[in-house]
Order: sequence, then C-alpha cells, then structure tokens
Amino acid sequence: MVERSGNAVYDNVKDLCGVDGLVRDEDEVMYVKYDGFSGSSEGSRLPITDNDDKYGLGMNKADLAEDCMKRAVTNALDPPAHQDPVIASTMRFLFRACLIGLLTGGMIVVYKLSIANLAGFFFDDLAGVLPNPAFYWPLALYPILGSMVVCTLAYFVGPDICDGIESIAASVEKDEYRRYKPLKQMGRLVASIFTLASGISLGPEGPSVEIGTGISRLVADTGKYLPYNIGSNVTSSTLYKNADVSIDVNDSKGSSCASCSPLEQRQLFLAGTSAAVSAGFNAPITGIFFALECGNRYLMKNTMSVLQTPEEDGRPRADIAAIVLSATLSDIVVDFGLQHTESFSLQGNYYAMLSPLFELPLYVGLGLFCGVISVFFLQLKEFYGEIFKGNTWGSYLPVANLPSSIKPLVGGTICGIVAIFYPQTIFAGYTVLDGIISGKTSLGLPLLLQLLLIKIQLSALSAGSGLIGGIFAPALFFGATAGSAYHAIISNSLSNFHSLIDPYLSAEWFQYSNRFLTLANAPAYATVGAAATLGAIFRAPLTSSMLLFELTQNHDIVLPVLAATGLAGLFAEIISSSSIPTLDSPKAGV
Repeated sequence: MVERSGNAVYDNVKDLCGVDGLVRDEDEVMYVKYDGFSGSSEGSRLPITDNDDKYGLGMNKADLAEDCMKRAVTNALDPPAHQDPVIASTMRFLFRACLIGLLTGGMIVVYKLSIANLAGFFFDDLAGVLPNPAFYWPLALYPILGSMVVCTLAYFVGPDICDGIESIAASVEKDEYRRYKPLKQMGRLVASIFTLASGISLGPEGPSVEIGTGISRLVADTGKYLPYNIGSNVTSSTLYKNADVSIDVNDSKGSSCASCSPLEQRQLFLAGTSAAVSAGFNAPITGIFFALECGNRYLMKNTMSVLQTPEEDGRPRADIAAIVLSATLSDIVVDFGLQHTESFSLQGNYYAMLSPLFELPLYVGLGLFCGVISVFFLQLKEFYGEIFKGNTWGSYLPVANLPSSIKPLVGGTICGIVAIFYPQTIFAGYTVLDGIISGKTSLGLPLLLQLLLIKIQLSALSAGSGLIGGIFAPALFFGATAGSAYHAIISNSLSNFHSLIDPYLSAEWFQYSNRFLTLANAPAYATVGAAATLGAIFRAPLTSSMLLFELTQNHDIVLPVLAATGLAGLFAEIISSSSIPTLDSPKAGV
C-alpha cells in the first residue's frame, strides 16, 4: 500500500479512483501505473524541481503534474480493462450499438402506442360525442384537426420542423451549423403523431428512422449533445476546480464519454437506421438490408459514405456486427412492448407459382408497371412541393403565398374531404393493406384503380404540403392495389382467351392449356406489386424483397419478387427525368 505524503494537492483523486493513485508534495510526485501507464505497479517517487527535466520525462514540474492528473482522471472514468486497447475500443463501440438498438426499440414502442391511442381518441371517443351519423362526415374533421396541430407546432418550432433524416445525416460532420437539434426533432415527432393518428395519408416509418438515427447521434457524440457530460471542457474545469490545472478528458482517448471517431459515427448512424426499420416492421433482416442498401445513401449525399471514410489501422471491422446487434435488440424490445398489436403482419397468404414459365413473364410486366407508378408518384410529390414552396411557376398560385405554418392545413383538409368518399385512403394502421395482401379483402377492378390513383395523389399532396410522415407504407399500398388490379386485368383477359380457344381444342390440349395458362391468386400479385413499388421508389430491391419475405414467411414468393423488384427499379431509373431522391428528403421520404 502506498503511503500518502503530506500537503497533497490532489487528494480528490483518491475519491475518483478509489485508491491512492497519485500523491504530490513539495518535491516529488507518486506516479503509479494504471493499465499500461508509466511507473511500476507498486508506484515510484519522482523528485522534480520547478523548471528542469531531470529524469528525461519531456516535461517540467507543472507539465508532469498535469499529465499525472489526466491519467488518474482517465483511469477513474474507465477502469482498467487489462486487455488489448483495440479490443477495448471495439467493445465500447459495440456497446454503443446495442444501446442504440435498445433505445430505438423503446422509443418506437412509445411512438406507435401514442399514434394508436390518439387515433382511438379521434375515431372512437370523439366520434361518440359528435352528432349522428358519426362515422361519415367526421372523417373530414379528423385530418383537419390533426393538421391544425401540425400547423401550431410548425409555427413554434419554425422551419426546422421540415428537417428530416438528411439533416441528421449532415450533423455527422463536425460543423456547428449542421448540428443535430434533438428538441426540434422531438417537435417534428409529435407533429407526425398527430398527422398519422388523424388519418392523413402518410406512414410512420420515416419518423421511425429519424428516431433511430437521432438516437445514434446522441449516443455517438455524447459530449456534444448532453449538457452536463463530463467530457466537456466547462464541466471538467468545474469538477476539478481545486486542481492547479484544467483537464479536458476528451484528450484521453478511450474514454467512454468521449465522442466516437468519424468512421464510428457513420457506422452507428447505419446501426440507427437498421434498428428503426427492424422495429417498425418486426423485420430485423430487412433492417439490416436497409442500413446497407439505403442508409449509406444518406451519408453519401450529406457527408461521405462509410466506404469513403478512412479505416482505422489495426481495428477489426465491427460495422456489420453493430448493425446486426442494433436490429436484433430493437426487434426484441418491440416484440415485448407491442406484442404484435401495432405491427404489420400477413397471415393467410398461401402463395405458390403454379406455372413458372407462364407467370414469370407476367411478374416482369408487373415490375415494369410498378416502375411507372413509382416515377409518377415521385414526380407528383416534387410537383406538389414546388407548388407549396412557390418555386418557379408555382409562385403565381395563391397557396404559395400562405405562411409556411398554414400550408399543412391545406393538405389535411383535402385528405379529410376525400376520406368521406374513399375511407380506405386514410391511415388507420395497416388494416386495408393487410386485407389486400393477405386476401381478406376483395375489391373490384374499378375501385382498385380509383384507390391507386387517389392514394398517390393524397400521399404526394400531404408530403408536399408539409405534413410530417413517411412514404414507406403508402408505397406498399400503391403496389398492393396495382398488383391486385394487374391480376384482375390478366385474369379477365385469360378467361376471355380460354373461352375463345377451348371449343377448338382436343381433350389432351385442353388439359395442357389449363395447366400451363394458370394464374396464382390475387394476393400473390399484390405481394409482388408491393415489393416492386417499394423497391422502385427507394431504389432498394433487396430491402423490399426481404421485407415481403419476412412478412409472408413464404419461400416461393422470393423468385418473382426479386425479378419484379429489380426490373422495377431499373425501369424507373431509365424513364425518370430527374435525379433519384434520397429516402426521407423533402422530395422523398421513408
């Protein structure tokens, strides 16, 4: 045991470290080894004078005292791991990824329950006190009420309420003007709750991804965003005001309170996107593919991609492990918190490709059709955005001259009026979408085409007017209705073709034609259409294919989904006249 000397200036080190790690008196300093630091394990006394460097330490008395204090404080914050520093750094990085997964899952549970409870207030409690018939005309009232709340929040939060995922990606850069603003992002989250709970035609996945990436920024850069973090210069000076030196613990690499490196921050950003999509759909593999396929696109546009970031020498690759861990943990938390009550699940879709040689070209044609739909939607969304922003010719329209905080009310009002005549277009969870894809709901061809066109218009208008939500769920709705309508058209054509040729066929050829010219059921085409449209809008064929596979849990769907989704994205990119929007920007959305 080291015996303390008298007149010690740094007695508070004992309280931090739990041992007499550092003692200084008039002429000497006890310099004890901690996790590879200089000195023996028992400690050594180093006589020093005021200004010389008697022992070749490269520092005078004051510098040595400051160096000793830094080492002691660092040891107090991070106890010795007695292991390789590279492994210790990797473990700290993976711990942050796990923390992102847990926090993201918990926040999305709160987020979805908030939407469900508020929707219950609108569609159940409020409808119970309104004059009869309370089911019809209030459908116009609810989106108006929700958009009015969004307008109020936009007024108080300001233009920052329009900053989505791309502003979070941009905050990875060390730039004060691009700093992530968690409080204003919380206002955007509350606005999305009122948007979706009132039935406006958007989806919850975009805000969910913002939750995951926002948490990743807080976890990866705690010293920048937590006001009383011990990693800040101000707090360091306050904690050790009795010391002769001011200590910046951020200089001590390896501290769990220090900010991550640029590479780690980008990797944790991808972990946040993975956790969010995994929790949003209870589909962890889809979350992993989304991070790898789409998450890097955010960084590529706003900073630089992970692939462009210099690797750290000697550091094992832990980015894939971080993405997998965060996706898995967030899915576990959501399973426990929601018990599948607010998740999108498909049951009863017994799909099988009955005639591969005949049906596979039909699925390719469906992919091309979905590619056209995706381009139409993105162009229409940009068109409405130009109108509400007053850019170019849109400045001559009256809506462009409205205050920005009032414009969401226009979108909410139109959604409400249309909902009276087409209640299937409102967002009420995934009920309608689940019914179409699972086969529980059977709709005629005219209604399917009407719902497709109206839903595209409403979703583009809602996003363009400034209402807060994503287009992940609407994209699935577009594809499901398009696939069902496509199946109806092909089925009717095939029936007419059979009625023409069957009277002229022999019994043998009649049986052969019936076996070869056979279609799967409508839900199969709805499933493939949903995947193809989603993949074409986001240019993410693997993510969309894996999502529908995880939801249906049917291996037979993989081949037509991959064929249709890959061609849909390629065809959409060929015929698109504008640049590809990134996921939840003002031009697109999750």
